[in-house]
This record gives sequence, structure tokens and C-alpha cells, in this order.
Amino acid sequence: NFIFIYFSNHFRTDFLISPNKTLLLTNSGGQDSTVLFLMLFILRKQYNYNLINIYCNHLWQIASLQLIIQLSRIHFAQKMNFIIITPFFDLKNENISRNWRYSVLTRLSCFSSFEYTIVGHTSTDQIESFLLNICRGAGSLGLTTLKREKINFFTKFICFSEKKKKISFFSNLFTNQLVSNSIWSLIYRPLFTFNRFEIYQFYSVLNLPIWTDQTNFNLNYRRNRIRFELLPYLRFYLNPNVDIALLRCIQNISYESTFLKKLTLKTFNMSSHCPDNCTNNLIIYNYSQFQKYPYTVQKSAIISILINSNLNVLITTSSIYFLNLFF
Repeated sequence: NFIFIYFSNHFRTDFLISPNKTLLLTNSGGQDSTVLFLMLFILRKQYNYNLINIYCNHLWQIASLQLIIQLSRIHFAQKMNFIIITPFFDLKNENISRNWRYSVLTRLSCFSSFEYTIVGHTSTDQIESFLLNICRGAGSLGLTTLKREKINFFTKFICFSEKKKKISFFSNLFTNQLVSNSIWSLIYRPLFTFNRFEIYQFYSVLNLPIWTDQTNFNLNYRRNRIRFELLPYLRFYLNPNVDIALLRCIQNISYESTFLKKLTLKTFNMSSHCPDNCTNNLIIYNYSQFQKYPYTVQKSAIISILINSNLNVLITTSSIYFLNLFF
């Protein structure tokens, strides 16, 4: 099949995952995750990958218990590891459920040895997230949150023998060197080169067992309204190739936001200074010069510095002081 050949070549050239690695694969039983599971199952012997599948059960419908039985039989027959996660609280909306799923992946990264998480999102999911973030009023950085690959940094969870510590992710503001105690994990979305219709053609030809989640057709969820009402309306009345146009728009915004972020950090590094009698924990920036920059540049500079260096911002009439906090 052409789709599998293209996927294998794309996976080998674009996703630099060395052999003999453990991959955590999210599996919901739907068409995207099932096709991704089949492709990686074929490639695992070639690269000697250890696949661990995880299913996050939201407990929204009784039929999900039957899906657990079906997935358990498949993994038992193939002698593969299978993890089932259930929440301890009510997942009331989409945002809470999404944050819960990513927190589960973060906890598994802390207590296990795998470094790579494979998610079955397609380019159609990227378009839906883009339109959803527009309705939320997100900026250029928020519109492109769903990317092909993403690296997560988080503090190491220490328990039983030592106290929990808040560890700084970056030891230096300008070099962004990671300290040894930080943990990182990579989230890959290798199906971004395909849309939902191409995935549908692939599993229809192979007649794969697909489990349809009934909540995907509930229009009370905003993503489903975008999927079944807004996008078909745009394709029919405005542009039949609106998906390609939106993907091009997302790519342009991503390039521009990346360039703006690098330009902002470079401008800040050139304009900031440190007095002779201070240490590396104190950085002074001229407020009058900072105020001349556009609002987006000011916002991007403060957010980037706070995220990358765990700094506290103290604003005065003459200067802006960035003080590094130690715990």
C-alpha cells in the first residue's frame, strides 16, 4: 500500500528515533490510533522497538468496557504490553479530559523508562484544533499548539526516600542548558502527513476492526461541531480545498511565530544588562526601551523568559528586574 510505504519512509527520515527504544503508543480503538498501531507493529521488528499501548478510559459510556475487552484480546494475542488508565474524578468537559490525558503521559514518563510518546493525530485534527483555538481568542503561539513533535520538560518526582524538590529546568538564561535532574519526553504525531479521509481509505481496504466512539457524534462538544458542521460548510460554500488552505495558513503562522520568538529573545539579550556588583541571578532591563516594542513582542519576551528560566518579574518605573527564585 502506498500509504504504508510513504509512512515508513517519512518515519525513517523525519523522526530520528534510534532502534532498541521503548515507545508509548496511545490507542483509543478508533481509525487513527488503530492504523498507527498497525504501522508501528509492522515496523517494530525492523527497528527492534518495544511498543507499550495505553488506553485512557474516560468512563463516559458503558460500551468502553467492551472496547477494553477487545483491545486486551488483541494485545494478548500479540504478546504486547497494554496499560488501561481510568480517572478518579469526573471529566466534565473536553479541556479537563485533555489535561488529564497529558498528565497521565507525564506521570508514566516519570515512573518508566520510555522517552517517546506516539499519538495518532492527523492533519484534520490539526485543522480542528486551529479553528477551536481561533474561537478561544488565542494568539499566534496558541494557534499552532498541535505540532508534529513536541518536547516536554518537567521536574523529577521524588518520593519515599527524599522530599519533593522544585528543580530549575534551565541553568542559564541565555544558553538554555538543561540540568541533569530534569526529565524530558518527546511527543510525536507521525500521521500529520495524512488527513482523515486517507486514513479511512487505508483501514477500509484492510478491513481493520475499528471501534467507533459514540461521543464523537455528540454535537454538545465544540470539536464535533467544527468537524460535522463548520468544516463541511466551509468546504461546500467557500472553498472545496479549504483544508489545504488552512494547513498552509497554520504552517505560515508557525514559521512567523518561531521567527518572532527567536528575534524577541535575541533583542532582549542584546538590550539587557547586569551591573558589576550583581550576580547572575539579577538581570536589569530598561523599561522605557521595553515599552517601545509592540505588545506581542513584550508578551512573547516575558512568557519565554518565565517559562524557560523560572524567573520572577519585578517592574519599576525605570527598569524591569528579573530575579531568579531558588527553592
